[in-house]
Amino acid sequence: MSDDILVRAEQAMEGVTPEPWSLYESEGHQVAAVNRDVKFFIALLHPDDCGTEPGPSNIRFIAAARTLVPDLSAALREARIEVAATRSHAGMLEAEAGILRTQRDEARAEVERLREGDWALLSRNLHNAEAGRDEARAEVERLRAADPLYRVHHAITCAGDAAAAILQAQAERDEARAEVQSLGDRVDALREHVGIEARACEEWESNAESAEAGRDEALAAIARVREAVAGQPVCDVHPDGDPIACGWKRAVADIRRALDGDDRG
Repeated sequence: MSDDILVRAEQAMEGVTPEPWSLYESEGHQVAAVNRDVKFFIALLHPDDCGTEPGPSNIRFIAAARTLVPDLSAALREARIEVAATRSHAGMLEAEAGILRTQRDEARAEVERLREGDWALLSRNLHNAEAGRDEARAEVERLRAADPLYRVHHAITCAGDAAAAILQAQAERDEARAEVQSLGDRVDALREHVGIEARACEEWESNAESAEAGRDEALAAIARVREAVAGQPVCDVHPDGDPIACGWKRAVADIRRALDGDDRG
């Protein structure tokens, strides 16, 4: 939405009688919008129109416009600031969420690599060691039957090497398990961090909804002003210095031009 509508509203208020404006009704049912502080009549309803609508409603609207238009402008400007700040914060949260998603994907890939790579290698080493152990045991049994002295000693040495290989494979397995456990802890910490950011995103969405509600309230108020102005008669506005004075008609015309986006003075 263009800021011109705020500029137009401010321009329409330039040079008008200061606040407060109020409604005045005389004992003779004369209706007028006045500033009692400076004792100034702002708009005076013709006596012939005081008893019929929309004459009194027009005067009430003119009296309220002096406060209503600045309040609406301030509310709209504040709503725009809140929406801009919320969008900026949302962008930062989205960037952080992207980093967290990347870290999560890398952690998952690392887990899969450990499952498919290191565990597979460890399993092969353990299988080969167990096969070597079985072969050594078979050799010991065969040599015992042939030469209970030298060959049995040689077979026992081979069996010892196989047992050492088994222990090494088991140690590698335990080390891999510890690494997987550490990685799991990091993944849990990452999930907790993602949960915190998710709650921050929910808070931002709540703030965005509040800002949008404020904007909607401001727009609804502007719509009420439009509706009130739409019910006023469209009259010719005479320039300054003209023998025919416009009175409140000029104020209504200025407000209508500001709402319609017409920047002509």
